[in-house]
Amino acid sequence: KPVDRRADIWSFGAVLYEMLTGNKAFAGETITDMIASVVKEDPDWSKLPADLSPSVVRTLQRCLAKKRRERFRDIGDVHWDLTHRDESDQQETALPIAGMFRSPWALITAVLALLLVGALMGRMFGTSGNGKTDTGSKQTFHVEIVLPDDAPVAIGSFLPAMTWIPDESGIVYVGLKDGTRRLYVRKLDDPVPAELPGTEGAEGPFVSPDSQWIGFYAEFALWKVPVAGGTPSVISPVRDYRGGAWGPGDRIVFADGQGVTLQQIDAAGGAITPLTAFQDDEWSHRFPSFLPDGDTVLYCAQAGPDFHYEKGHLRAYSISEDRTVKLEGTGCDAAYAEPGRLLYIQGGDLTAVPFDLERLTITGPPETMVRDVAIQINTGASQYAVSPAGNIAFAHGSSLGDVVDVTRIDRQGTRSSIAVLDGVHRTPRLSPDGRQLLITGIGENITGIWKLEVATGVHRRMALDAESYTWEPDGNRVIYATSDQTPGDQKLFRTAADFSGVPESLFHLPELRLTDAGRDGRLAMTVDGNIYTLPDGGSELEPFLETEAAETGLRFSPDGRFVTYVSDETGRYEVYVAEFPGPGGKRQISNDGGRQPIWSQDGSEIFFRSRRRLLAVPVRTSPSFEAGGQQELFLGPYEGVLGQQGIPNYDVAADRQSFIMLASPELQESQSRVGLLLRR
Repeated sequence: KPVDRRADIWSFGAVLYEMLTGNKAFAGETITDMIASVVKEDPDWSKLPADLSPSVVRTLQRCLAKKRRERFRDIGDVHWDLTHRDESDQQETALPIAGMFRSPWALITAVLALLLVGALMGRMFGTSGNGKTDTGSKQTFHVEIVLPDDAPVAIGSFLPAMTWIPDESGIVYVGLKDGTRRLYVRKLDDPVPAELPGTEGAEGPFVSPDSQWIGFYAEFALWKVPVAGGTPSVISPVRDYRGGAWGPGDRIVFADGQGVTLQQIDAAGGAITPLTAFQDDEWSHRFPSFLPDGDTVLYCAQAGPDFHYEKGHLRAYSISEDRTVKLEGTGCDAAYAEPGRLLYIQGGDLTAVPFDLERLTITGPPETMVRDVAIQINTGASQYAVSPAGNIAFAHGSSLGDVVDVTRIDRQGTRSSIAVLDGVHRTPRLSPDGRQLLITGIGENITGIWKLEVATGVHRRMALDAESYTWEPDGNRVIYATSDQTPGDQKLFRTAADFSGVPESLFHLPELRLTDAGRDGRLAMTVDGNIYTLPDGGSELEPFLETEAAETGLRFSPDGRFVTYVSDETGRYEVYVAEFPGPGGKRQISNDGGRQPIWSQDGSEIFFRSRRRLLAVPVRTSPSFEAGGQQELFLGPYEGVLGQQGIPNYDVAADRQSFIMLASPELQESQSRVGLLLRR
């Protein structure tokens, strides 16, 4: 409905009441409580000064009348009313604040000045829109909060960027500050978000049912941090996170990427165990959320490796009954909202359908709740969140994640674009001569290995459904692992560099990830968190590291005497160097987290990543291994592109003077306004 000057009259009355009483006209612990007070309650007139003129009280009551037709139409009417009180009122008493104002116009001017300041502060907090009738006795109000320019919500994230605190006090969101993601707590009664130190690189937050802890993903691990702030601690390393939820009994349910069902772990850490199971042609489960019973989990099931969020299937899984229910329709990123609605994303819009909690069935047609909610099309993550009471937070935006810029960067951080590719691409591998590049496409119609000519940017698809691969050191052949459209089933093949002819079958094993090929033909791979090698022409894997820790990413030094790898034995991933084939000592060369190590072709440096940083360590391998101090080369917005902790998502030129990095401009998209649909 359109508003007129009578809305300003109401605001004038609210400020005047607070000036006279020292109390808000409509109080509440939260913004939703205050809105409810505005709709349902009257100010406490008994708090007005006892010696206040009755006619002033009447003027104030008329300013705050709930029915518009009963309010003054213009501030001039208020002035006339204050200056034409009858003589008995004039003689009875003066306004308690009369000494501050020489006339009613002075009083009105002061109040309007306060309203102007309030309006400016309101832009920091937001403005409420018109309510609409909700099912039951409650109404829904649209409120908008405005985030600081230096801490907007990161809507370009591959994962959901906001979540409600269950006690309804506010939201936790991933903010983008100086190009780095980190967590913020935005309370509804405080316009200044609280930054949580130590959460750099955070994505996909979720909050414990008691509103005390925030779970999140960063640096290939699940973490937790107190809502009130404190030192984050690692729950467990994970592989390829796709959303989490914190349930009763400190049970955390999370998704661990392609080819993996939902997993569960205690919030204190410990063993990770499978929760759901694939049905039919399902390929991955993602974005879990608990129903109110704390026992049933909603999630999105993906069929086939070519993910598209509009082709996701909604599922409900009962933990106690070990039973999966297939829900009608397609969509992704589902959540339950009071009263009796199932929310999910369809066509870029937040959609609601009536939902029977007892029978776990959809009982009516869909209805659009919010149009144009920001969504990451490559993972299905959408930027909305639902509280236990059914309040909704959301960020508008378009479908993001369509473009990857294959970029060459020198040691000083100067960059030049090689090619811009549609859709998610990762794991670039330069040929030994630096003229060609292999890269993986992920998504509908692009999944597989692509070859790109570095000089021209021309690229074409060479093989379907291959996730890990490497050039042989002479550059004449390529070895790759493919699932052959079957999740959890990997086959190794060798083929010509131009992918001509029939590929040679080398090996077959579930869940292997190829990481390198040595000069002697030996292959390195990760299987179930352990590292193995396969001799040239061999048929059996030889273990290199089999421990309780998770190890991955083995790369051979050019002389074959040493290897680098990544391990979480300290509780987070760090980079190590060890003698090969051993036995021998090992040495940690990263000191603040590290992943994705690469040897230079001449063996004089090891490169690795730590959050947004690319670092280099000078080394010598003869007569024994020696390492210098690590050097930061450059920062960049390249850590957000989908990658894996052990498989480098970049590569190094033969001369060590430039690097191939993957930039996704849309991953840096942000939004300073967050909409709230509040039920009161």
